[in-house]
Amino acid sequence: FCIHVDGGAVAYVSRRMILKAVVKALEGSSPFYSFSSSDGLYVATGFVVVPLEDEIDEFTLLQATGSASMTKDGAEEAAADALIVAAKRDFGVVVDDFNFSNAEGLRKENESLRRKQN
Repeated sequence: FCIHVDGGAVAYVSRRMILKAVVKALEGSSPFYSFSSSDGLYVATGFVVVPLEDEIDEFTLLQATGSASMTKDGAEEAAADALIVAAKRDFGVVVDDFNFSNAEGLRKENESLRRKQN
């Protein structure tokens, strides 16, 4: 996920970082990944164990497979994105990307500082 800020700056927000926040909200396990490779491309499937609401010692496995990538890192990032989508679908998780508002705030602050210098 990329955030473009006026002036050409680009910030990359890892889907794995966003997934950490989703997993925390679900009180799930740390994500783990399984990889497969074919024709020089990697595909990752991500897994998270999530406790069921209102059930003691009952769990479900959230799993999702990402798109193919030329690197294991890219495949893991795609699987993290797929897990976020699955969490939205299966648990109603809403991801409010606070990173964009933070980047926008920094942009405005930088703009204000530039004006003061001139």
